[in-house]
Amino acid sequence: MFGFFILKTPKGGVVLPPVVDLKKCTGAGVCAEVCPANVIEIQNGKAVVVRPEDCIECRACEASCPNGAIKVP
Repeated sequence: MFGFFILKTPKGGVVLPPVVDLKKCTGAGVCAEVCPANVIEIQNGKAVVVRPEDCIECRACEASCPNGAIKVP
């Protein structure tokens, strides 16, 4: 199940943070390790977007997830 929200940057741009499909997420933690902005943490065995406003949309989390559980819209 995917859900997302839109954040506005101070200059009016749009940031679309990562979205985690909890059915696919196994909590491997690679996404949290590779995120340069520390946007993702593993909590209760699942990836959680804890600082969406800090996302730089680099897609490192998406590319590194072994289960394809993360998407950056």
